Amino acid sequence: QVVVALLLSGRVTRVAHMLGDRVATNTPLVEIYSPDLADAQTRYLSMRAEFQAVEQEIARTDRLVEIGAASQQELERIHAEHVRHRTELESARTRLQLLGMTLPQIDALTSLGQVAATTTVGSPIAGVVTARTVNPGTTVDPATPLMTIVDLSSVWVVGDLYERDFSRVSVGMPAIVTTTAFPDHEIMGRVAYIDPQVSVDTRTARLRVEI
Repeated sequence: QVVVALLLSGRVTRVAHMLGDRVATNTPLVEIYSPDLADAQTRYLSMRAEFQAVEQEIARTDRLVEIGAASQQELERIHAEHVRHRTELESARTRLQLLGMTLPQIDALTSLGQVAATTTVGSPIAGVVTARTVNPGTTVDPATPLMTIVDLSSVWVVGDLYERDFSRVSVGMPAIVTTTAFPDHEIMGRVAYIDPQVSVDTRTARLRVEI
C-alpha cells in the first residue's frame, strides 16, 4: 500500500482516476499547478548558467597561466569556485527530481521559456485506487496525501494458530484458504510468518499466510 504525495505546495487542476480504478506504474494520477516548481526550475537554470560560466573561466585562465599572464593561485581559486557551483547545480537538479521531474525532462530544460508550473504525479506502483483525498481546486502541501494505491496481486490472510498445532505448522508450508463468501473456492497460499509470542488468554499465536 502506497500513499501518494508530492514534495511541493500547489493547487490540483485535474484528477485522472476514481476509487476502484486499476492503474499501472507511472500512470498519471493528479495534475498540480505549483509556483514552487517554477521557482525550482528557474533556480536550476541560474545554477547551470553560473556553472558553465565558471567552466569557461577555467579554460581561459588555463591559457593565461600557460603564457604567464595569470597565477597558479588564481587558477586554484577558480577551481574551488567550480566545485562549489557544481555542488549547487547537483542540488538544484536533485530538487527537481524530488518535485516529480524526470532526468530527461531536466536535461531538456535549457531556457526560461520552458519553465512550467504544472506537474503530473504518476502512480509509483501498479494497483487499485483505494483512497482519493483531493479534487480539482484542492490546495495541497507536502503533508497532503493525494491518493492511496494498493497492490492486490499478493495479499495477507492473518489468523490464529492454536498451541496444539505449533509442532505441525511452520514457515514456508503450503496453506489453503477458504472463505464464507465462496465456500467452494480454495485459495492456495504459503505460511509466511508465525508470531513467536503466544497469547496468554487464548494460547494462540498470530499466523500470516501470503496468497
